[in-house]
Amino acid sequence: MTTTVRSHDYYEDMADSIAIEKMTPSPSNREILRRLKENDPELVELSLIDSSYLGHTDCYCSDEDEAGDLGWLGHFIGKNTELKVLTICCAMTEVEGSMCKGMAGNQSLRKIELCGQDDSLILEMLVPFFKRKQSPLHLYMKNSSFSEDLGLSRLVVAMQCCGTWLMGLELYNTSISGDWFDEIFGALKAHNPQLEELRLGSMDIGLAECRKLSALISSSESCLLKLDLYYNMLDDECISILAAALKNTKHKLTHLNISGNPFSGDSTIARRGWESLASFLSDANCNLEELLVDYCQIDDESALILGNAVAANNKLKKIALSKGNSITSRGWIDFTAAIRDAHQMDELWLIDASSQDVYGISLAASSNLFHSAVDKNAFQLSLSDHSYGGLTCNKGADTILDCLNNDKLR
Repeated sequence: MTTTVRSHDYYEDMADSIAIEKMTPSPSNREILRRLKENDPELVELSLIDSSYLGHTDCYCSDEDEAGDLGWLGHFIGKNTELKVLTICCAMTEVEGSMCKGMAGNQSLRKIELCGQDDSLILEMLVPFFKRKQSPLHLYMKNSSFSEDLGLSRLVVAMQCCGTWLMGLELYNTSISGDWFDEIFGALKAHNPQLEELRLGSMDIGLAECRKLSALISSSESCLLKLDLYYNMLDDECISILAAALKNTKHKLTHLNISGNPFSGDSTIARRGWESLASFLSDANCNLEELLVDYCQIDDESALILGNAVAANNKLKKIALSKGNSITSRGWIDFTAAIRDAHQMDELWLIDASSQDVYGISLAASSNLFHSAVDKNAFQLSLSDHSYGGLTCNKGADTILDCLNNDKLR
């Protein structure tokens, strides 16, 4: 890998006179450069990785003995109009700034994924790209560690530079102190009002962060459609706060994922929390289409609360109650009885209470399973290939079909 920082003009002037074979010693890297240069429509996702990640398709190796001059990679990304996703899973230094500057002209990228330990330097080097971006962008950071305020300030600056083009932000297992959530949520509200997706998985979000988040989603300017808060520390009070914020603002939210909460500790989401969520689901202004609540220790009582809310909701199409819940056979009967009149339901993902085997039922839009006397034979039930008719499932399908066929449901 070259240690020389060259100007943007160098790559612009020499792109047609220097052979790709001279740009990198790696044959696979050369092929990536060639495809980028030729605007290969099949190259829509690209990963910049070190050798420990090799084996993935469409990867550019960043190892020192193979990378060559990464400025060429940046230059061809900047000119490309087909690339949609760029993933960076390697350490970056100031030298690679030439790559980031070169890709600043790209308008085709829809998603940037950063999967390093400290991605703050990469964020700083990508500022020219963020500033020039004039098309929708999603920013995803996984397993990042911002040990200093400088790193977190770089994240906020990146969000500010993206402005109204930032449509999605995902932070997963990324260390952020409580005070910095104020800065992040504040930046989203002030600079990224068009944000449609906010995913904060395994971020130790608890009561304090939920209060700050509720202020963000309560904003009349919020355009949020998808909110993922899986594997955090949400309890009764957290769910109540978020549900109230969503209900009171006549929110446009269509997707909510609170699976795996609370991830640890003695607290749980009990009746109060599920009643708060049910109140939001039952509201006439609720636009939710997908609700994921697996691994939430839901019991029979809570399942019935949700079932009754689903029955009152005319927009919810999918609800997932997967492993980690405590619903008995009696609870499933009551739940399915409650939702059998939910005309709009397309997908129901449940769990067999006895075997703990996950299975799902996908309902074709043209038919309503809950309004028919289900004949298991008519659907050619096959537990060997886990499929029958318009339904797909795995071991344990008999249980739910028995519930749906139960005389009490008719």
